[in-house]
Amino acid sequence: MQTAREREEELLLSLATELNPEDMPSDTLQWAAKAIGVAPCLRLILELSGITFYIPKSAKTMLKKMYVIKKFDGSNLRSLAHQLGLAERTIRDWTKVPGENNQQLSLPFEAAKKPL
Repeated sequence: MQTAREREEELLLSLATELNPEDMPSDTLQWAAKAIGVAPCLRLILELSGITFYIPKSAKTMLKKMYVIKKFDGSNLRSLAHQLGLAERTIRDWTKVPGENNQQLSLPFEAAKKPL
């Protein structure tokens, strides 16, 4: 036997095919429905009703960094950088490649300026 919550969930999710993003009850939910679809937006309504949350702009970068840290094996620097649209330097910074000199490179003419 279904609980009241399960019946409500089933009902709302069954409406997904008949609802448009414009049918969502607020501007924020309309934007969400346009971005992720009506059914996932209804899932958010069911699971997160009453909760206010903020998605920082840095969330994308944070997700990429966590992915790189998990997937980096020392030999896939270039492929990760290409896959994620990042500079190889960024991958190196995030993973601190052993033996990598993290100091800024000096230019040849800078060496000539140094006193002997």
